[in-house]
Amino acid sequence: MKTKRPKYLAPAALAVLLPSAMAADSPYAPVPENRVFLNGRLGLNIGVRFADLAARPASAADPGPNINGVPRTYDNGFVGVDSSGNAGGRTWYWGYQDAAQYDPAFGTLTYQATVNTGNDLTHTEDADPQGGFSLGYTRSLGHTGRVSWGVSLIGGWMAIDARDAVSVSSQEGTITDLYTLGSVVPPTAPYSGTVNGPGPAIPDRPTYRVSAVDPVDRSINRKLNGDIWNLQLGPTARIDLCRHAACTLGAGVSLALLDAKLSYAGTTTDPTGTTTVAGSRSDSTGAVGAYVRAEVAAFLGRGWDVFAGAQWQYFDDLSLSHGPTRAEVELKDGIEVLLGVGYSF
Repeated sequence: MKTKRPKYLAPAALAVLLPSAMAADSPYAPVPENRVFLNGRLGLNIGVRFADLAARPASAADPGPNINGVPRTYDNGFVGVDSSGNAGGRTWYWGYQDAAQYDPAFGTLTYQATVNTGNDLTHTEDADPQGGFSLGYTRSLGHTGRVSWGVSLIGGWMAIDARDAVSVSSQEGTITDLYTLGSVVPPTAPYSGTVNGPGPAIPDRPTYRVSAVDPVDRSINRKLNGDIWNLQLGPTARIDLCRHAACTLGAGVSLALLDAKLSYAGTTTDPTGTTTVAGSRSDSTGAVGAYVRAEVAAFLGRGWDVFAGAQWQYFDDLSLSHGPTRAEVELKDGIEVLLGVGYSF
C-alpha cells in the first residue's frame, strides 16, 4: 500500500532548507539584529590649556633707550623719527595729550610710560595618555549584500588628569622722560605732529630720565583632575570583508560632561615682598559635539567578536574657572584608540 505524501510537503521543505543552505554558502557572516560591546579607550593628543586670568599683557608704551634717532611711545604722547631722520638730534614728529605735561616756567615737556614686559603664565599641557571605557548597543535595521546598517547608542567614561608648573620674570614700573624745549613753545594740547612736517622741532631724546622699573617674578602650580562622561547616538554601517571579519563605521551626536576639580597655588615676588594665592574648586560643565568612529572586527563564533578601532570627537573646549586660573580641555585635536569585545544575538 502506497502512502500519499501531501503535495505541499516538498515546497515547504525547500522553503525551510534553501535559506539555510544559502547562508552556509555565503562568503559573509550572518547579520545579527542586536550587538552589545565593551571597549577600552586610550585618549591621545588631548591638551589642557591653563589660562592665566590675572596676567597683565605687555604694555604698548616703549620709551626706548636714551639715545638719538629711535622712536618712542608713551602713555601720553610720542617722540618719533621724522622724514629727515631727526637731523641735528631734533624732530618735528612728536605729540602730547595734556597741557599739564608742559611746564612754561622751565620750558620742559614731560612724558610717562607704564612699563610691563609681560607676565602671562598661560600654558597648554599635553595630557597624554588618558584611559577610559565605552559600553554600547547597536540595532541592525537592514542589509543588502555585504553591507548592513543600523543605529548605535554608546555611553563612555574617560579620566582626565593634567598638571603644570610655570614661572615667568618680568620688568614692571614707570619711566618718566623730561625734554628741555628751550625757546620752543609747544602748540596747545592735544597736539600731534607729522612725519614730513613742518612743525616745531624738539630734541629727539630726553634730557632727564627717571626709571622706577623693578623685577617681578610669578610662579604657579595648577592641576585638573576628574572625569569626562559622554553619550553618543548615531547611524552605523557594517561592511563585511569576509565571513570572519568586518569593518564598522559610525558617526553622530555626542554629549560630554566634564566633572573635575581645579586647584592652584602660586606666588608673586616684587620689591614689596611675596604674596601667595591658592585655592581649589570642584565643578562640572557640558558640551554638545559630534563623533566619528571606525572599527575592524574579527568573528570568533557563537556571536562573539573582538575589535580594534579609533574614534575622534569634536567639542568646544570644556572649561572650569576658579580664582586666577581657567582650565580648558581641548578634545577636538585628540584621537582615541579602541580595543574591545562584542556579542551579537
